[in-house]
Amino acid sequence: MNRSLKALIAASIALGTVGVATAASAAQPVVIVNPQACDYYAQNYANGHVGPEHRRVIVGTLLGAGAGFFAGGFGFGAPGLGAAVGAGVGALAGAAIGNPQWNQAYNAAFSACMQGYVLPY
Repeated sequence: MNRSLKALIAASIALGTVGVATAASAAQPVVIVNPQACDYYAQNYANGHVGPEHRRVIVGTLLGAGAGFFAGGFGFGAPGLGAAVGAGVGALAGAAIGNPQWNQAYNAAFSACMQGYVLPY
């Protein structure tokens, strides 16, 4: 082979390698650590793994209203008042218990996001 053909082949290989390296580096995502974005991500992560944050409050309200309806209706003749009182007590109990699994998933996802990691869904 003559010298100019070898130089042309070497140059094309070098440019091809630079092009592949540039394309590979362009495919890497840019991660910007933002507390608001991490909060949104952590909420979605926790909701996806555990369920809605206020599930126990909602369930407590519904169970309390049902129990209050029957207790108030049969015991005191006031099912509406019993349902209202039962719903209030159930909501307070659900809020007091909270959702520790949701909080744990949220905290783990938020911490990972703030460090630049993404937890797998």
